[in-house]
Amino acid sequence: MLSPADRDICDRDPDLPGLAALLEVPALGHLAGIGPLTPVYLRYKPQTSCAAGFFTASGGALAAHAYTAARYAEVRAREEWLGDRDVIFLDDPRIVVVPARLDRGLKGLRRFFDPERRQKMLRKLAGRRAGGTDAVPYLLRYKPGRRLVARLDDDDGHPRAALKATSRESFKQALIGATGAAALGGAPVLGADASRCILVTSWIDGQLLCPATADEIPDREVTAKTGKALAGFHGAELLPPTRMSRGSDSAALTEIVAMLGILHPRLGEMAGEIAARLEHALDRMPQKRSLIHGDFSADQVVVRKGRAVILDWDHAAQGDPASDFGSFLARLDAQVIDDICAADTAEDIGDALMAGYADEAQALPEGIAIRRAQALLMLATEGFRERHADWPARTQALLERSAALLDTSSRRVTDPAMPALDRALSVRHAKPALARTLGLSETEMTVDAPRLLRHKTGRRAMVGYEIGTGSAPYGHLSLLGKLRAKGLDRRTPRLHDTLRRAGLDGRNGVGVPPVFGSVTSFDMWLQARVPGRSLAALLAPDAPSHDLSRVGAALARLHATPVAPDRHWSMADEADVLDRALDRAAKARPEDSDTCKDIARTARQRLAALSPIRPCGIHRDFYFDQVMVDETCIWLLDLDLFTEGDPAIDLGNFLAHLDELGLRRHGEIDALSRHGEAFLEGYSKVHSLPDPGRIALLRSVSLARHINISRNFEDRRHTTPSLIKIAHAALVRSGDLERTGP
Repeated sequence: MLSPADRDICDRDPDLPGLAALLEVPALGHLAGIGPLTPVYLRYKPQTSCAAGFFTASGGALAAHAYTAARYAEVRAREEWLGDRDVIFLDDPRIVVVPARLDRGLKGLRRFFDPERRQKMLRKLAGRRAGGTDAVPYLLRYKPGRRLVARLDDDDGHPRAALKATSRESFKQALIGATGAAALGGAPVLGADASRCILVTSWIDGQLLCPATADEIPDREVTAKTGKALAGFHGAELLPPTRMSRGSDSAALTEIVAMLGILHPRLGEMAGEIAARLEHALDRMPQKRSLIHGDFSADQVVVRKGRAVILDWDHAAQGDPASDFGSFLARLDAQVIDDICAADTAEDIGDALMAGYADEAQALPEGIAIRRAQALLMLATEGFRERHADWPARTQALLERSAALLDTSSRRVTDPAMPALDRALSVRHAKPALARTLGLSETEMTVDAPRLLRHKTGRRAMVGYEIGTGSAPYGHLSLLGKLRAKGLDRRTPRLHDTLRRAGLDGRNGVGVPPVFGSVTSFDMWLQARVPGRSLAALLAPDAPSHDLSRVGAALARLHATPVAPDRHWSMADEADVLDRALDRAAKARPEDSDTCKDIARTARQRLAALSPIRPCGIHRDFYFDQVMVDETCIWLLDLDLFTEGDPAIDLGNFLAHLDELGLRRHGEIDALSRHGEAFLEGYSKVHSLPDPGRIALLRSVSLARHINISRNFEDRRHTTPSLIKIAHAALVRSGDLERTGP
């Protein structure tokens, strides 16, 4: 029977009627008539598909896929599956059960699961080193479409080799990691077949380090040897081409928060708060690079003949050495939560690992606690994927452990430009100040530990408050406190109140957050934390675009609201901002100096040539991070730059940010084109669009500003040359301003 949490997920996704059967494993075995199954993998894409991997009672492997109606019709007609008697089509729940040998993402499995062809392949790859002519495979892991791992035993049942079949996308990194590890004392590579993405390495016998699988708890000396071995790898000159960065960290955090929000909205919100704190902490960490394992844990370590051998370098990369400690310690934390390992044992193992490392490397990497908290958050959906009986409770425990690590590891932020920030982050100081602002007595309220959600040193900060007030007048309050280095912002709270009185109060589908007063002693004003998900989390090339239409309509509503701004923004102002940005870029990139100057000069000329239009109130920094999407409301955030100006500025800026995101994350400036089209369509249903050429020009100007922005972020620097080329083509060479869709 499905748990309440699993049932809720299925109820929210009626497009996948087969999801329930994949989550309730006995039901699938009965439905397909294939007997007992052991779940080993689950990959769920809401409203799209779900893939699950299983081991059978006979030692085989199969995958079960649940599809939407349209996708199932395509798969149902797939000739290679129709003609195979082992493929089971379950039309009513729209499920296909496929033996692993027919895995379309792991082409090498056809040969691997054919005994005769397997032996021929193994003889060619590794000869007798893989177990002889009658090598017997024992399946260890199976991730449909991604990876299969098997142990190869010889005729006498002794393990001889490990075989991995990977997807084509993963094979290169796996091969580089395995050969590099072998050169540094890891498992020798016996053979590789790039055409079939098969890799064979020697099997390493020895004492397992992981508490979940070891015959006995490893002693301190054994674990310390693992630390020494890890230090040796981190100090190696080998640097794989794959690079981990702040951008990849941020993308992974965004993805895990978005997925958890779908699986369990309350836990998703909790994860989002932790992710925001992690983003801040990671931004402040030094950027160091070395060879890293990328997925390091105690179950990747075998101690053999007094030497620790670290296995499975499939995710080897250039990255922060502290991240290997983080993943190792987070896995121990999870085992404590699962009652596999005692807390004091896990602590002893972690201490010994760090002691051995420090003895070899003379120091530990900085930021281990932060990387540990990050790794714990990345395990948040594991309980669901691995079908833990009470995965929400496990997930909450992981998140609470992550938050506790951040609490204990973080040093109180001291920003000389905002001396009140420390007090805003202290319950002792914040509680009486908040009580005065809210008109409550301190005895009526509780305040959780404040959380620093954003901080730009010397400029501004945002603090999250969770306040309990009993039954009246507020109940539970979730507030955001906004501080500025240049003093209390009185203008933006007044603007929020004015816009809400003018109809943007959320009741008609569009809103700005309500204001809860100011704490003048902190130079801070308070607004409600509104419900929903950040629009940024909903942007992917294959993601639905409906919410973009709603966002376009919301912006049109803002532009149509009869509020008279107290500022004006001209095209000359727009040109000035671009001039300053490109001047900095030109100085930093002398080879592109002339091109940057041409872009700035031409942009100013074209902006000046635009005919005047009737201005309106504009956001002036409108893009996906300024939008929260709720089921019933689009919330518009960060209105501190609100001014009177040309509406095409907001439209062009939003589209340019989609362009930049598509280029940065997906390598294509048109990757999010459907979303841009939906955004413009939604706007046009509420308010007439400006001239297409006008939007295109402002879009190109905004994209050109990203040239300088991209230099300041490691995960964006790869886009700088493309941005220069695209901006130059749009503003200087082509003169074609007719494009309105992304």
